[in-house]
Amino acid sequence: MQRQRSFYESDRIEQLQQPTRYITQLNKNEVYCGMCGDVYFLDDVQFKTVSRVIENTLENPFLCQECEFERDEDTVQ
Repeated sequence: MQRQRSFYESDRIEQLQQPTRYITQLNKNEVYCGMCGDVYFLDDVQFKTVSRVIENTLENPFLCQECEFERDEDTVQ
């Protein structure tokens, strides 16, 4: 019987935390959406990545799901 690769790697793959509009145990770092300006909370890994980009470019790369969807929709058309 063949098994999918994900079956073997499921223990090693760390689940990515999705940004939330409220503080959770993991999502405790506040960040603003680069388009709409709404407040979201990220986990430490995502927050470090966003912070590093902001420090280097002075631009906020974080987009909430709604704004990211709008941006992707605009680039397709």
